[in-house]
Amino acid sequence: MIKGIAVAAWSNEKSDAIDLESDFYWIDSNPSSVDLINLTQKSCLDRWVEVNTEVFPDALLATMVVVDTLSN
Repeated sequence: MIKGIAVAAWSNEKSDAIDLESDFYWIDSNPSSVDLINLTQKSCLDRWVEVNTEVFPDALLATMVVVDTLSN
């Protein structure tokens, strides 16, 4: 399944690679303050799911459950 996840390319901020008008979830351990401002300005900060596998090795598994619950 992981092989099917495409790497997003960006030139400045990570949020530049996301269509903030779309139905998305952004899984990231360390968005910049500018990214968080961009999400807030578009009223979609709740679409960011903080996941840090260095701190919590099973974080992606837990995130799958959260995203599945949120999308239903």
